[in-house]
Amino acid sequence: MDQGAFYRRLIEAYKNKTATDKELEVLMHLLREGKIDAYLIESMEEDSVSEDLEPAVIPVRRRSWIRRALPYAAACIILLSTTILIYTNESLPQENSGTIASVSEIPPGKNYATLTLGNGTVIPLDQTNEGEIVRQSGLVIRKTADARLVYETAAMPEDGFNNMASNTISTPKGGQYQVVLSDGTKVWLNAASTLRYPIRFNGSVRQVELVGEGYFEVSADKNTPFIVNCHHQIVHVTGTRFNINAYREEQSVKTTLLEGKVTVVSNDGKTAIDLRPGEQSLLANEKLIVKPVDAELATDWKNGDFIFDDEDIRSIMRRIARWYDVDIVYAKDYLPQMGFFGHVSRSKNLSEVLQVLELTGAVRFRIEGRTVTVLPPP
Repeated sequence: MDQGAFYRRLIEAYKNKTATDKELEVLMHLLREGKIDAYLIESMEEDSVSEDLEPAVIPVRRRSWIRRALPYAAACIILLSTTILIYTNESLPQENSGTIASVSEIPPGKNYATLTLGNGTVIPLDQTNEGEIVRQSGLVIRKTADARLVYETAAMPEDGFNNMASNTISTPKGGQYQVVLSDGTKVWLNAASTLRYPIRFNGSVRQVELVGEGYFEVSADKNTPFIVNCHHQIVHVTGTRFNINAYREEQSVKTTLLEGKVTVVSNDGKTAIDLRPGEQSLLANEKLIVKPVDAELATDWKNGDFIFDDEDIRSIMRRIARWYDVDIVYAKDYLPQMGFFGHVSRSKNLSEVLQVLELTGAVRFRIEGRTVTVLPPP
């Protein structure tokens, strides 16, 4: 058997779950040495045109990202595991699930949020039927069938107009929600996030406050700028699409522009930066910098995915903790020494996501109740 045929057989054995321990050992060695990258690409290309696969599970835009990640050994290892999850949508083999096999499944987050009205009334949206919820300041607030909160102009206002009134929508850990504001601006909130906003916009600016993470599609209005106040920064908008990650437990505030134009200003007013599409600002230690990014990475959560691009384990676990509403504990002897690459759906149960990470051979996990312990490899 020539070398190429041998490499192809190893990959197929892994994908078919028939590889022996020795074959797995050889495969991992070849991955670390970077000798099998071209055959991985070939195998993925063959999978992508198979008639047996559903077209929807092979997004073209993600294949280009996968190709960029392949030169890294860690990427190769994790991409083999995500080939099983993403391309065939099958469960991972039990023999690879390590310490997280046979635990009670923890499901992914859902459309959970609470709406707090200006008068202090709290409305749990997941317990509210679709349709009209309340009328405020000449607006009707509706819950749609697809779990969105929409502000619409009412034909006959019942409670008069209160130009100062604001509402707040908050998602818990394990929750997400979308709201359409009175000006038509759409906001998606990630888990453990809060948006405070006027019931209706009046005056020369449209201003909201964000804690956590939100994706915005701002309704264009050149005469009335849109402003987002968040942790240590202010974002000035004229009509655009962008993502803000402003969790207080993160080391920096990240603003990523997909379309249009925004100006990011530090709260002290000393630094201001204009972003162009495909750029991300990072505010940390009172310093504001800009770098080019793949915007898909910043909005993976909105698209229902986890995408890891040389991401450290602590950052990954903070994301997992918010989405699955779990606590994370690190073993004293765990010393992370690598970044992780990969792509897995946020619709998977927690154990399936952790299995993908375990297959790198760089980390293990133990689940006890709603606590996940991060352990060193065996």
